[in-house]
Amino acid sequence: MARLRDVVRPDYYWRQLKSVGGFLFRPRYDWPEETAASALIALFPLLILKMFFAILAVLSFYVFEALGVVAPLENAIGNLDWPNWQLILVGGLIVPFIEESAYRAHFRMKAWTGSLSAAAITYLVISAFTEGTRGLREGLYDETAPMRFAAAIGAGVIVYAILNAKPLLNALALVWRKGFTFIFWISIVYFGYSHLERYTNFSWEEHGIFVPLIILPQIIAAVFYTYTRMRYGFLWAVILHGMNNALPVVVFGYLITGNLD
Repeated sequence: MARLRDVVRPDYYWRQLKSVGGFLFRPRYDWPEETAASALIALFPLLILKMFFAILAVLSFYVFEALGVVAPLENAIGNLDWPNWQLILVGGLIVPFIEESAYRAHFRMKAWTGSLSAAAITYLVISAFTEGTRGLREGLYDETAPMRFAAAIGAGVIVYAILNAKPLLNALALVWRKGFTFIFWISIVYFGYSHLERYTNFSWEEHGIFVPLIILPQIIAAVFYTYTRMRYGFLWAVILHGMNNALPVVVFGYLITGNLD
């Protein structure tokens, strides 16, 4: 069992890294969830490991940008004229909850996790048709947002009612268990692909060949979030995701500039 002092012990980081690596190559469905205390202790080491490998992945594409081989990408998030508290609220809570619900809640198939995924996926799909994006930035506040949230909640309620039929739920859980490796890979790759929308000047003609490098940071993130979801539970995956999104805002918007708006 992990202890608080493990957070400062290099061997604990190494064990977690080996565990994540083992999960990547042999995704486990039947992984007993650990205690809340173990999850709390694991969060910071997992965040550090995730950020280390994500930074390496970012640099792998930046090399080509720096050499002038490809036009630099412009991130729409950098153009948001939001106060830091709003960036933390949206990036650290709302977006992680929606994304974890859509991409990973269903990994342990139950009535409530299936309904969460159905609701979040409904929101993302409707947003794609009405907004042209996943609706996770300005789309959270525009005039169509109430309609999209209402449709998402309705879809979640319907799926919850359907999955309460135990034979159906058990059959679906069996499919997920047997096909978990395939579902895992489809989920993490699509998670990375879906983030291409954040780049305002992305084009397949200019950047298409570099897509594997462009989405690699998000794929790495998805591996860590999925590992956390399966080993520690859905809530802890949301928290890790939120910490990852909020940390840059806290560091650069508050600790460095001293202004949290």
